[in-house]
Amino acid sequence: MRGVEKTFELYVDFFEHGTPSFSSIRKWLGRIGLYELNRKKEYRSDWIFIVDLTVELGTEKALVVLGVSQQLLEEQVFPLKRRLGHQDVELLALEIMYSTKGEYIEQKLSELTKKVGRPVQIIADHGSDIQTRISHKQ
Repeated sequence: MRGVEKTFELYVDFFEHGTPSFSSIRKWLGRIGLYELNRKKEYRSDWIFIVDLTVELGTEKALVVLGVSQQLLEEQVFPLKRRLGHQDVELLALEIMYSTKGEYIEQKLSELTKKVGRPVQIIADHGSDIQTRISHKQ
């Protein structure tokens, strides 16, 4: 966040009380992240889940599930032949996993499906740490 603070210093004339400190910026980012995690997500029938395990915290890993609607892809991404960007996806779930066995990941995805709708596709990198078995009975 110190780099962000330095960037803000370039625009010091726009800040009435000086530039925000890196700790203030970190707090803002944390609050935005907490809001995004707790914000109710739209229930859709065309979600595409993008699943990954990231950020090792000792023996735990963070399961991150991003979602993009198929409608958004077809209307805004594909016609412009552009890449998927941060603005196109939503954070649907963030779970700290103590075990990354496929059945635990499947359970988390099933819980998410009940909240936001059944995905039309699930995308993962098929790394050895994410061996999911998605049930077709959901």
